[in-house]
Amino acid sequence: MQVETRTGTLTLKERFRRTMFFQDVEAPPNFEFGYWDNTIPNWHEQGLPEWVRDEASAYDYFGIEDVRWVQANPGLLPVCEYKILEDAKDYIVYRDELGCVAKQGKHGDHTIPHYIDFPV
Repeated sequence: MQVETRTGTLTLKERFRRTMFFQDVEAPPNFEFGYWDNTIPNWHEQGLPEWVRDEASAYDYFGIEDVRWVQANPGLLPVCEYKILEDAKDYIVYRDELGCVAKQGKHGDHTIPHYIDFPV
């Protein structure tokens, strides 16, 4: 994906790098990390067009730029085994494979966990 700028045409990668180094860029990258299962159906009730049915069509509709993730494993991961540290009525506290300790609700929408501790 390319965007015209004052200095010429920059690729998405070039715009990302310029943004990360606090350099001028007319259009900073616009990324998302996805949507929860009930997000798009809820948006339909609020007026989102029915043709928006999944992450790809939502990206097209909202102008979100697609990003490709590259799995890199330097041989140090995982550092821990996933383990539940506390199992309460409404939440769990767990240590993930990276050693991060987090609290996650058991009921309602699955959301970003509340991080409590990090190994670094």
